[in-house]
Amino acid sequence: MALLEIRDLHARIGDAEILHGINLTMDRGEVHAIMGPNGSGKSTLSYVLSGRDGYEVTQGDILMDGESVLEMEADERARLGMFLAFQYPVELPGVSGMAFLRAAVNARRKEQGLDEVDQLGFVKLARSVAKNLGVGDEMLKRAVNVGFSGGEKKRYEILQMALLESSLAVLDETDSGLDVDALKIVSDGVNAQRGDNCGMLVITHYQRLLDHIVPDYVHILAGGQIVKTGDKTLALEVEKTVMQVSTMQPELAHPDIDQLAGDAHSAVAQTGWPSSKHEAWKFTPLDKSGFDSLAPASRPADTLSTAQTQSLTFKDGYLVSAGTMDKAISLRQLGRDDVTLLNWLKLLPKDHHLSYLSLGGLGEAVLLEVEASENEIPPLTLHFTGEQASASAHPVVLVQMADGARLTLIEEHVGSNALSAPVLMADVGASASLHVAKYQDQAHSTSHLGLSVLKLGEQSKINGFTLSKGSKLARMESHVEFMAEDAELVLSAIYLGASGQHHDITTVVQHEVPNCQSNQVIRGVLNDDAHGVFQGKVRVAPDAQKTDGQQMSRALLLSRDAVADAKPELEIFADDVVCAHGATVGELDETLLFYLKSRGIPKAQAQAMLIKAFLGDALEQIDDDAIASFMNQIIDDWAEQNNDALAMGNS
Repeated sequence: MALLEIRDLHARIGDAEILHGINLTMDRGEVHAIMGPNGSGKSTLSYVLSGRDGYEVTQGDILMDGESVLEMEADERARLGMFLAFQYPVELPGVSGMAFLRAAVNARRKEQGLDEVDQLGFVKLARSVAKNLGVGDEMLKRAVNVGFSGGEKKRYEILQMALLESSLAVLDETDSGLDVDALKIVSDGVNAQRGDNCGMLVITHYQRLLDHIVPDYVHILAGGQIVKTGDKTLALEVEKTVMQVSTMQPELAHPDIDQLAGDAHSAVAQTGWPSSKHEAWKFTPLDKSGFDSLAPASRPADTLSTAQTQSLTFKDGYLVSAGTMDKAISLRQLGRDDVTLLNWLKLLPKDHHLSYLSLGGLGEAVLLEVEASENEIPPLTLHFTGEQASASAHPVVLVQMADGARLTLIEEHVGSNALSAPVLMADVGASASLHVAKYQDQAHSTSHLGLSVLKLGEQSKINGFTLSKGSKLARMESHVEFMAEDAELVLSAIYLGASGQHHDITTVVQHEVPNCQSNQVIRGVLNDDAHGVFQGKVRVAPDAQKTDGQQMSRALLLSRDAVADAKPELEIFADDVVCAHGATVGELDETLLFYLKSRGIPKAQAQAMLIKAFLGDALEQIDDDAIASFMNQIIDDWAEQNNDALAMGNS
């Protein structure tokens, strides 16, 4: 009799069906691996197997030792011998680790008809098993997962699996966030549980985990179905082809720009706009955006004019004004047949909907080439505006910075296009420095989907600041790659939301080489029923030793109807690194508010002061006094506009 049998399993979350007929049989002693791209249904499968609430099975069955578990609650399945190792184990403040472990073990033993383990006997048992997994006594004494590193949480999961002597283990991306040493320790712990009485279902993105936990079978999941099954060599084949078995993310070809645009249109037509089941768009789905009905804006009748200041103005996605440039800066307008533009567009993120947007609706593309200068170059302002309220705008600005060059860019996004999809790409040479300050205050009827692609050369620096205040929906996404050593990146952002607005700050930082630093500071303030999102991924490549990668997101809710989501993520393949991430969501501290009021400061003013202090960490990252003053004034104005709500306090 099979340990696990999944028969024609269909499952959904809400109205969205995720699994479309899974079939899989596992015997005791076998290890099966599930691989597939984001959004393919891997985590959904793990939750459906373990009985998590909110996941509805609409067809099929799950049998364990021949018995259907569909009507069983999650705790019943666990007592039967099913164990789910979480990708992101939760913290349980105040819950004693030893009490938790003993309660779980005794619940399992009771199901098996065995006597409970007394407290003294359990302490000896737990310490013995924990020692082999590198889980010290100090960890056992703490509250469950509280203060644990990512690696410690994963070891604690495997400790639970070992103590429970589970017969079926489902490991949901256990390798996520682990460095090389931690991965080996966790894998050794998993392998110690392999045997004739235990079967394992290992869910992973990467073949590297399967070097340590060698599977008997590999299944490829795509579009909610198992599309291919093979032995362990299939994992290598899949990684080499970058998961191209998925029909959801076709690979773009690159013969010429018109072909790029055509392929982008085809990709969107085939995949549709991403829904909440796409991991990268989980908090900002676009499937109901109505973008399919939009056409790119037509070129305005305005002739190219000149301005007195060092600036460029784009209207409806097209360049309409250019000011006098410093002699260190040259400006080129790039045609669709320009091979320079083609080469830059090839650097856009692959299989990405913001890339599809840019390629499919390409408007004006300009190239700024910046040389090193002995003199200080005044800031260059990029004004983006638009008046075609039923059309989309797609300007592209490319910045090529020579070795030793210095430049400050100020982006100002206003106007009322239905969709604003600007792209900024910058290649920063050795010892060069780029400061980018972005301000978004478009009409409430506008959706803003901005993409920045930045590459750092040796000893270069990029300081990027974003303030998102306008639009009904705004996603400001940055992809940054370190190309040479000793480079430094600072990304800071503030979002201010009210009246149903949705603000999303998404970053992907790739440390490909050693000795580089990245620091991300994200702050958000939300009023009314606004929604804020931060998604930040830091990837450290195997050779990127001595990396320092930090990211911290904090959101402040002024209303009980406001919502903030955060998903900081570390993907570390090197072992000599200093990386950390964190996220908090909270309300104004009543004690601090009372202190200010006790000194005679009116409530609205006191709250505005606390909001400004809350945003201080992000504002301090701006290294240009004039820009900092400008951004501070915008924040003050926003607080004043929300004064009525502030005066009422937290609703």
